[in-house]
Amino acid sequence: MNAEGININNELLGASKIDEEGEVYYVRISDGKAVIPLWNMGRNGYARFTGSGSFEMLIIIWDKEKGPNSVVSKLFYESVRISNGNAIISYIDADEINER
Repeated sequence: MNAEGININNELLGASKIDEEGEVYYVRISDGKAVIPLWNMGRNGYARFTGSGSFEMLIIIWDKEKGPNSVVSKLFYESVRISNGNAIISYIDADEINER
């Protein structure tokens, strides 16, 4: 399965990599865990987000074999504390979980 994270307020994108052409490489879930680097859009394209603050966060999980249109779960967090571009959240701590 793959996961992508989108910051609702500031339009941060969670992806393992975003290349110079804007191609997004999503994060793989392994052993029930995923590390999702955050990226923000700047004047020269995407750059790693290294800031701090509290953000609303939406995590979308889909079946890798079927592609992004095969959503398995959507997790919504009202407030995720990010410090120096890092945060730790748990599936079960989501404020809203929509499973399909």
